[in-house]
Amino acid sequence: GQLEYGYSPAQSWIAAQGFLSYAAAQEPRRDQAYVAVPMGQGTHIWRDYNENNVQELAEFELAPFRDQADFVRVFTLSNTYVPTFSTSANATVTIEGSRLKKKPKWVGKLSTLTYLALERRTQSGNIADQLNPLLQIGSDSSLQTETRSFRNALYFNRTNPSSGAELSLANVLSNNFLTSGLEGGARREISLRLRRQWSPSLLTEVLVSQTKNEVTNQLFITRNYSFLRPQAIPKISLFIKSTSRLTFQTELVFAEGDAQTEAQPAKAYLTQISPKLEFQTNALGKGVVTSSLSLISNRFSGLANSPLGFDLLQGLQPGRNFLWSLQLQRNLGKDVQVSIGYDGRSSQAQTITPNAETTTQTRTVHVGRMQARWLF
Repeated sequence: GQLEYGYSPAQSWIAAQGFLSYAAAQEPRRDQAYVAVPMGQGTHIWRDYNENNVQELAEFELAPFRDQADFVRVFTLSNTYVPTFSTSANATVTIEGSRLKKKPKWVGKLSTLTYLALERRTQSGNIADQLNPLLQIGSDSSLQTETRSFRNALYFNRTNPSSGAELSLANVLSNNFLTSGLEGGARREISLRLRRQWSPSLLTEVLVSQTKNEVTNQLFITRNYSFLRPQAIPKISLFIKSTSRLTFQTELVFAEGDAQTEAQPAKAYLTQISPKLEFQTNALGKGVVTSSLSLISNRFSGLANSPLGFDLLQGLQPGRNFLWSLQLQRNLGKDVQVSIGYDGRSSQAQTITPNAETTTQTRTVHVGRMQARWLF
């Protein structure tokens, strides 16, 4: 069954809506596996962390680039079925300060958006546990899956085109009980975004954020790690004749992580500087052309060939990395739309030879794609 609720009176300063559902079923126990697919048609990449040339469950990651996605994650079902009770709930609350009566001027420029989503499945026979989406996963061993997502954003001058600010908090938690044990992760982020339109042709933005990630796995000790990732991204955009935009931004990252290994805990540190230049132009009714060039300089200390290192580096290498792209979207008449894309990247990786000599290898990858859409 399900229950829905909505509250949004005309001209009211607050609006809310919610949803709650409950279901019972018989479900088989699950385990996971990774299956190879044609190049670029999957979702995951295999990383031989222990260099034994054997594909192990702890060595698969989400592919950061499309051409690396050679595997898909599938769930294998056992012949054992268990009763499962599912509960899901979500709620959204919006507050508009401009609709309040007898308010200070600055309050009228404020608005908030709060979103909460919960979903859990349990085998508990207790009806109170089945209907309680707030039950902590650690307090009930019969829980199978749990997903929690919370986001709150406070806006200042949200609809003002000249200037504004946004302060947001996000918390995402996900846990799955497989036949091999608990697999989960948590992500907490706080960010502040400022924007200022100095003139019709000049826009500046600044994003400052801090993210904390935690990954847990009961079966594979090497997949237990956490890291803190503060970053700042200043951006300048120039608008040319209302049809073109030139953007320059620089991303600064200072990250620190801790990981469990079979021997002892390990630490990793990353300092990243990433300038990026992007240009976009469009012709009304004809198409859009977008190009970009990025230099990502990674100063990394730690084990790069590990789950923590892969997550911190986001699939790139320590040292200099170059990314570039060119996208063309063209409308052919009223019924046909053609998209052509090209992406490239180049990484300089340092390796140590048996003679203790350091060598630098440069690997360049080119990826092209084309898509045609017929609109009926």
